[in-house]
Amino acid sequence: MRLSFAYILITCDYITALYGLDHLEGWNYINLHCRDNDNKPVDWWYIYKPPSDVGVYFESGRNFSFITPDTSGRWQTSDRYITANSMLQYTMSPLFRPTYTDYLGMVAYADKQEDEEFPGSSALGVMMADEMGGLWISHSVKGFPDLRRDRPTFPEQEISSGHMLMCMSLDLVTLNEVAASLRTVTPQIVDIKIPPAIQPFLPDWEYMTIDRIPLSSKPPFEFVTRKKSLRAVMMVRSPGDKRCLYKSFARNNGIVLDVYRHDLRRKPFCDKGYSIRSIDAISLKYPEKVFYIDNRTDRIGFAVSTAAHWQRRSSRSQQYWTCTSNVEGQDKTTKGGLILCVEDYKVWLTFDNLKIKEPEC
Repeated sequence: MRLSFAYILITCDYITALYGLDHLEGWNYINLHCRDNDNKPVDWWYIYKPPSDVGVYFESGRNFSFITPDTSGRWQTSDRYITANSMLQYTMSPLFRPTYTDYLGMVAYADKQEDEEFPGSSALGVMMADEMGGLWISHSVKGFPDLRRDRPTFPEQEISSGHMLMCMSLDLVTLNEVAASLRTVTPQIVDIKIPPAIQPFLPDWEYMTIDRIPLSSKPPFEFVTRKKSLRAVMMVRSPGDKRCLYKSFARNNGIVLDVYRHDLRRKPFCDKGYSIRSIDAISLKYPEKVFYIDNRTDRIGFAVSTAAHWQRRSSRSQQYWTCTSNVEGQDKTTKGGLILCVEDYKVWLTFDNLKIKEPEC
């Protein structure tokens, strides 16, 4: 009697859990999830790797801080380098295992440069999926992942810069919708593999390779992570679209949004219904010390709604939104791009705590 791959996968997961073998490298890894520093599956994580010139503790450029569903609303210092066996390597490992080639779908995408006929697009990330689900990593690290290697690595040329990475564990329906939204952004497809065994599960992934600008933008895509611990909204714009996605999101939700972008200083936009304010500088605050970030070597972009009692709010009720984006100069360029916003108090508190002072309108 022939057993299906799904049956074998489920059986192996059951045996692994039954005998406490979760730390072993085996079939349980292809049931894809984001993973923490102990190689345990988690619903999501955020990583912030500060620039190497922040201070003594960060001089190697390999230290990082993180949050997961299990943290308390403050950046946690990792006891491992980002270049070692860390949550990033554990999460990416299935992509480099030859054993999974026939059952693992993947797509890696990057910025697409502008030319005379194409406005360009700004998006960096990777998705992985099997027939049970998968994950999505959105990040700011050029040259990541390096698929020519035999294991996950962090690009040496990016070690000195500050970077943000986000991982979400997602079901197949959501992964297909994310792919369809990314299609609107029109990024450069660095690599894509969809084995025949899982093609029926990923019908929207193949369309990402079509090198043509979509005729229209997609509406905001709302979804939840695999274990429903995080609610998210993905907003995209196609190349040539002049909308500022941060401003559109703030207007749609009637909020005041504070935006940090390492390379931009913009005048605030202030209105009764919604506003956009500029975060000029950030710092990492630990009990023992505060580290101030040099904007010139930081590559991250994020935004937080103003929801606390001491902050200026719009007329609507409190909303704890955190957004991340790679689109530089959203109001000055027509590159395709996206923002990913989540509504969660602990995530919001973690990012809001990066601000040195409250922006002004």
